[in-house]
Amino acid sequence: MIAAQAAQAEEALVPRVREVEQPSTTLKDWNNKLQQQAIAQSQPTIITGIKLNPTREGLQLILETAKGESLKATSRLSGNALIFEIANAQLQRPFQQDKPAAGIASVKAIATPNNIVQVIITGTSDAPDGEIMQSASGAIFSVLAFEPEEEVTVTAQKRPERAQDVPISLTVLDSQQIQDAGIRSVQDIANRTPNFSAFSANTARVFTFYSVRGLSNSNFLSQKDVIGFYVDDVPYEYGGFIDFDLFDVDRIEVLRGPQSTLYGRNSQAGVVNIVTRRPTNQPEIRAILGYGSYDTKELGLSLSDAVIPDQLSFRLAGSFRQTDGYFFNRFLNDDTVGRQRSLNGRAELLWTPSEDWDISLRVAANSAQDGDGVFSAIDAANPYRVDYNTPGGFLNNDTFSQALRIAYRNPAFTATSITTHRTSKQRGFAESDYSPLDIFTATYAFANEALTQEFRIQSPETARNFKWLLGTYLNFSNFATPTQDFNIIGTGTQRIVSDEDQRGFAVFGQVDVKPSDRLTLTAGLRYETNSAEISRSTEFIPEGLSSGFFSGVFNNIERNENVFLPRFAVQYAFSPDVQVYGSVTRGYKPGGFNLRAETRNVLEFQPEKSWNYEVGIKSSLFDNKLTASLAYFITDVDDYQVISAGPDGIFRDVSNAQVNINGLELELLAKPAPGFELNASLGYVNGRYNQFVNPFLGTDFSGNRVTYSPRITYNVGAQYRSPNGLFARAEVQGFGTTFFDDANQIRRAPFALVNARIGYEGKNYGVYLFGNNLFDTRYYTQAFVFPPPNVIAAFGNRATYGVQLKLNF
Repeated sequence: MIAAQAAQAEEALVPRVREVEQPSTTLKDWNNKLQQQAIAQSQPTIITGIKLNPTREGLQLILETAKGESLKATSRLSGNALIFEIANAQLQRPFQQDKPAAGIASVKAIATPNNIVQVIITGTSDAPDGEIMQSASGAIFSVLAFEPEEEVTVTAQKRPERAQDVPISLTVLDSQQIQDAGIRSVQDIANRTPNFSAFSANTARVFTFYSVRGLSNSNFLSQKDVIGFYVDDVPYEYGGFIDFDLFDVDRIEVLRGPQSTLYGRNSQAGVVNIVTRRPTNQPEIRAILGYGSYDTKELGLSLSDAVIPDQLSFRLAGSFRQTDGYFFNRFLNDDTVGRQRSLNGRAELLWTPSEDWDISLRVAANSAQDGDGVFSAIDAANPYRVDYNTPGGFLNNDTFSQALRIAYRNPAFTATSITTHRTSKQRGFAESDYSPLDIFTATYAFANEALTQEFRIQSPETARNFKWLLGTYLNFSNFATPTQDFNIIGTGTQRIVSDEDQRGFAVFGQVDVKPSDRLTLTAGLRYETNSAEISRSTEFIPEGLSSGFFSGVFNNIERNENVFLPRFAVQYAFSPDVQVYGSVTRGYKPGGFNLRAETRNVLEFQPEKSWNYEVGIKSSLFDNKLTASLAYFITDVDDYQVISAGPDGIFRDVSNAQVNINGLELELLAKPAPGFELNASLGYVNGRYNQFVNPFLGTDFSGNRVTYSPRITYNVGAQYRSPNGLFARAEVQGFGTTFFDDANQIRRAPFALVNARIGYEGKNYGVYLFGNNLFDTRYYTQAFVFPPPNVIAAFGNRATYGVQLKLNF
């Protein structure tokens, strides 16, 4: 195109006879006119001004002339610079501007001899691309900047580093990915992460089971989680308290495998680290407004600014979400049985009195008000239409947390202190026979208070060949069940009351040594001691009486345990972009008390311990346009904690079993062209009981698959963000065969969900249409035998559609 324009310019200097006006008088007048035209064409055009307008893909340069003459230009590349040359032109004044847009280092206009003006556009890495367009007053240069793909920085190992340099199976979702995929809950995180699954009781979000690499918290009688959840350094030790709205989040890191030598709270299966946006030194406003199927409403707002520039800043964030749900109680003509409502607020004050200090105070409050979990017959023709005769079912969860984080840095070390306090309360009333008959209801209340103190001292971020970390962790918690009533209509009420105090102390550390530039050796160790004391009782109160008969009364029963947890790893970098690693890690989940124990011999269960072996490879290729990671693992578990049901279908016991697990994780992210992104992940896990006999039934389940662990998990997505503001995304989330009982009789077949989102994005806003589970695939998320031999299940989300508006200032 540029060459053609140059040819046209040359032709324009020699007028053709048919293009010249015919003389109206004499030949002399005609010759004078030709001479005047030639003189005008030989005079250089004066460029009077240059304007820059940033665009989504780079910038636009507007060259203005005094008399509105058009400009003819050619272009060429020189290193990382794009040069436009304008012949027969002069520059009224030189021009230069540095960093006018992302990916562009500078724009400079200079005059050269022979009346040639050069416009030089230098890229930060590669040379920009551009095209020339004529305008009524000169010329317009449209410039496309090329930026190297940004590498994700994580703090999974308590120091900033590239995600691809971390020798751990790790999934990272940055702020843009979180927004693009519409991630608002732990369920959404799990659906994007290989070998991480979440199984909610549909409307009752607090009764959610989590599974990582075959290890789950489906043993809800122990209050022990295999996964460590952190929100801004605040640990949540019981997964039932975590499923609140994830709004204004900066980054999510999911680490698979035991995490004991770097984190204050030990985690047997992995860590979910949620990092919210921090206060900013400049005014910032973010808002989200949405409406969707089943009268779903959502609203989110965050504000940030400096109180004292460069020293004291704050951030406030809040969100509200409500939905009527997709269940209908035909018996009571009630469409609110699946209603959910949540309100979340968060505040942070950041004080940086100097470059060495970083002090933050964070406060968060979360409230979820849900309907009771809706269970239907697993083979129901329409599981979203139920017949319950008991009105008023609900499940409320309220959490309030405070955290003080103090960090000090100097050239020799970094020290961090994190003090947290958290209270959580659950209250509920449930239709527990899930039928139109008056058989069974349940009323319950749980309360948890936790106080933790973590202190770490570690090598500075500039350390290269020798990195170290040493930390301590102290926790005190109380888990109380003031009310857990099971009311058998016409008979009486079984009331369980318990109160458990837990204390723990740990010392942990890790050392990374680089004998060479390519090789890194890691050794870590944790010593942990845990103690607990419980008082509990069961009382049966016959109907019509205020008190009854006690059983299973235990007062001030104590248990203590301690453990050493080593970790060894080796990492070898073939190049800065390709590395392999291997690790051996000891995993551990404390033992505890069975809250429903009726006899002393089943009151306690043993700690769960494991050896975990992992090898993997990570790569970042083509200037980070393609990243890939692959990990293979084997986990041998001793005294795996299993929840067991009696002949009546009620879960009453926690047993220990032997389990072997193996599997792999594969993750790919490709950015083949500007704005275009492809992602894929695959998880495979095979977990089986090596030795396990049900204590109630005497049935040997050895060789069976462990529960709540899909054989396969996968996610495939494609996304395009165009320079003109259009946005489109589609993804498929798949789940393999899953068993929900130890007998492997309740089997969920493989299925997939399809989600899509399209929209238009401006500089400070975005408008989107979205659809989840587009084909209205029917699937269930939990299932039990109750009452035997019937099987009931909680069914997952139906197809939903909606519109969303986002604002950023």
